[in-house]
Amino acid sequence: MNIVAVLDPLSRSAQKLSAILQLLRKSINCDVKIVLNPIPKLSELPLKRFYRYVAVPEIQFDKSGKIIENQARFNNLPPKQLLTLSVHSPDAWMVESVFAEYDLDNIRMEQVSSNIVA
Repeated sequence: MNIVAVLDPLSRSAQKLSAILQLLRKSINCDVKIVLNPIPKLSELPLKRFYRYVAVPEIQFDKSGKIIENQARFNNLPPKQLLTLSVHSPDAWMVESVFAEYDLDNIRMEQVSSNIVA
């Protein structure tokens, strides 16, 4: 199977689709070709978010046999910008933060003393 995708690299959909295409390539071993088709003239950058798509093609285990939990990790975030953590999950899922040391709607990295885990 061959998949060809034409994406605007600075679009919100490209953030998600690039990860989904990578997942498809790994899980069904298909050839994926991505053609970048950016908008030629922009007055400002359209993306104003940091995004990670978390999915793996199969369950993974550590050396002791425990399931490795999926996670999204962000490094080197801007220290002064106000950030909000949002989870984009399928509509049928009910997702909530079980533990968070910080307010996930108002995060400033300069005010955080350790990693934020949620």
